[in-house]
Amino acid sequence: MSQFPEFEYRQQQLMIEDCAIKDLADEFGTPLYIYSKKALQQRWQELQNAFSETSFLPCFAVKANSNLAILQLLASWGAGFDIVSMVNSSGCYKRVVTQLRSCSLVSQNVKMKSVERYWQG
Repeated sequence: MSQFPEFEYRQQQLMIEDCAIKDLADEFGTPLYIYSKKALQQRWQELQNAFSETSFLPCFAVKANSNLAILQLLASWGAGFDIVSMVNSSGCYKRVVTQLRSCSLVSQNVKMKSVERYWQG
């Protein structure tokens, strides 16, 4: 079994979730970052299941990937976020979803009051 079952070859074309990667590259150009929502959902569920008997808030490190579509998905699934710079907080707080404010985990490097003052303008 493949480590990444969402990716597979069909008729000599690399596919992701029934989409030909070549077609995506032709449409959007390269370099191109391609994410599998199905894979993200599966990993999220595995994480939730692993800690289902504890009080647990998984927090995503925004500096690892600040793609807004990914952050929105994670937020909709109940994730918290580790924000370590004002640039990260600006992107998250102003452009993702308001629920980030109530569930975000802010690193010791950035005090919550500073973040709130920054995004309030």
